[in-house]
Amino acid sequence: MKIRFQADADLNPQVRRGLRVLRLAAADNRVLVTRDVATMPEHFLNLASHSNSPVIILLPSSRSIGMVIEGLFLIWLTEAADDFRNQIRWLP
Repeated sequence: MKIRFQADADLNPQVRRGLRVLRLAAADNRVLVTRDVATMPEHFLNLASHSNSPVIILLPSSRSIGMVIEGLFLIWLTEAADDFRNQIRWLP
């Protein structure tokens, strides 16, 4: 099965939805892509401590949208969804 991605709040770090968006992504079996490196890892660890969750991919704010798309496409081509569970990763 291929990886399915979920962006949080249009990747706008000023809009924080935290645990709510993580639960939505987990319910839909989607990998959450976020620039919220300040609060999302903590929310993820809280969720993952009591339930199975897809990976969250953290994006550095300096990354251009073109580089983000390229990185996500590379992940989509090379990774299996089954390998993307209960982890926090940075976009390569």
